[in-house]
Amino acid sequence: MKKSYFGLLSLFLLSGLLLSGCEKLWEWPFGSEDSEITYDDTGLGDYWGTSPTDATSTLNRYTDLINDVYEQIKYLEDDTYYFEAGIADYDTYGYEPYFSCYYEIYDRDALYDATMNPVGLTVEESADLTAQATAIFAASDNAEGICKELGKYVTAQDYKDDDFAAGLILIDEIYTQTDAYYDLHNALLDKIDTLFDAYNTWEVDISDPTSVGIDNMNKDLDKAEAVLDLVEDAYLEGSMEGKTAELQALYDELSVSATDHTSNAPDVSDYVIYYYEDFYSLVDGSFLPTTKRALRSLENSDLDALGTDYYDILDTYNLLVDDYNYYLDSSGY
Repeated sequence: MKKSYFGLLSLFLLSGLLLSGCEKLWEWPFGSEDSEITYDDTGLGDYWGTSPTDATSTLNRYTDLINDVYEQIKYLEDDTYYFEAGIADYDTYGYEPYFSCYYEIYDRDALYDATMNPVGLTVEESADLTAQATAIFAASDNAEGICKELGKYVTAQDYKDDDFAAGLILIDEIYTQTDAYYDLHNALLDKIDTLFDAYNTWEVDISDPTSVGIDNMNKDLDKAEAVLDLVEDAYLEGSMEGKTAELQALYDELSVSATDHTSNAPDVSDYVIYYYEDFYSLVDGSFLPTTKRALRSLENSDLDALGTDYYDILDTYNLLVDDYNYYLDSSGY
């Protein structure tokens, strides 16, 4: 099964944090641009030009939907947050604020067709999921529409005519719409998780290197999610007492597991192993060091620092989810 992004918190709650602005840098995974890429059209995760074939592949399409929309919503919130900071700079220094609305759901038509035509589910389950997906698409379209309006407003510098009055209204509308989206996202995610428990029958095949890679990443994602859960609870509840030892144990467990899985990488194609290697590069180079930083914040009872740690751990966790899902797509699952 595919994984969904974690940590649906509005920037209203996170506005005091230092945004990391982390974006994944893409590299061509082969030595030559002439290398051939092939896809298995029957793969569960690969929806390019295909339709769902069973319940699991259907649920993977819904996971793709909520991940793709979440990613755009998060970018929109980040851009809006920085635009608000730009308003303050304009008032203080006269610097022109910047806001450019780039909002695009990858392969939206294919996702819409797949989620509106589920396969392998009961009539009641299908009706429930399609209704929830319809609401997700509507919320996304509304957010995109407001985003474009704000983009035109800023490009035309209309804020010079009304002292940002209309812009501030659009900002409020963006946050209202994104908060509404999060409620829809969580409801759909809960439904998908329940259905995956009922329909997903996947088990690791130790004779298949690709399957072993999935199992390795899946186990370490569970460990990373446990880290994220603990740091989130400590930060949001403001209660750090006793959490240091718990986080240290989780850190040690993930560190040992990731080292073992890095040393015993599956023997799969270059295109597939790229995502596996990138996954463990992120664990070693970002997720674990940031978790170690969070340990220091807990030891010092520094709630502000822990908030920044949480946001950075969240960003890296979601990049791990990307690599895991891309591994599934590229290997035909």
